[in-house]
Amino acid sequence: MIRMNDTLTDTVPTPLGQSLSDLIVDHTEFFSTLSHELRSPLAAIKGFSQTLVVHWHDLSEERKLDYLEHVLRATTRLERLVGDISLSARLVDGVDLAPASLPLAEIMDQALIEARSLYPQRVFLLEAPAEEVRALADRERLLQVLINLLENAAKYSPVAEPIALAWQAEGSMARAEIRDSGLSLSQAEQASLFRRYGRLPSNSHAGGNQSGSGLGLYICKGLIEAMHGSIGTAAGPEGQGNVFWFTVPLAG
Repeated sequence: MIRMNDTLTDTVPTPLGQSLSDLIVDHTEFFSTLSHELRSPLAAIKGFSQTLVVHWHDLSEERKLDYLEHVLRATTRLERLVGDISLSARLVDGVDLAPASLPLAEIMDQALIEARSLYPQRVFLLEAPAEEVRALADRERLLQVLINLLENAAKYSPVAEPIALAWQAEGSMARAEIRDSGLSLSQAEQASLFRRYGRLPSNSHAGGNQSGSGLGLYICKGLIEAMHGSIGTAAGPEGQGNVFWFTVPLAG
């Protein structure tokens, strides 16, 4: 286990780069959003659990299993939110990573399995290269970044449109891309996404399901940079949709 510091000097809001009133607005909006995000899974856990306790003997086995799956998904979402808050606070000082040689095909498959379980109504496509690509990265943190980006695409793009995940080797780096069919972001919107508490206006992705604490992409940036990579977003082909990409070093 080693400690690798991040380089978020241009992304963390500070009094020197932001007025006091702007800082107050940012923090107020963040905590308001976070309160809503925490209440939503808690309400689901409480509601389905109460139904199971009160009507256990009246429910079919299939309905019981369905309700328990809802509780599990809400618990997983709540756990991730709490983890994001904790990790966001630790990014400034650095995060503990355990880099190793990882086969990207295996990591991508794991990320897609979780994404499909969270969004069973979505179509996720995989574009795999013919040759094996191995990256030097922390397995759990790399998986966390991939799942976060896939969730982001699922939230902000039309449900009927597929989301594609691809990767390849580029020089000394491995490059991964998540492509969606949402409304293309402007340069100003792209620049704001990776800031802490950075969120899009509510009308930026019509057809998607906007939610989130505003920490997800900030955390992705910190983790990728801690693994000596880079991350960003660009408009999709012919200005349609968006491509979220990141790079990490190739192993060996």
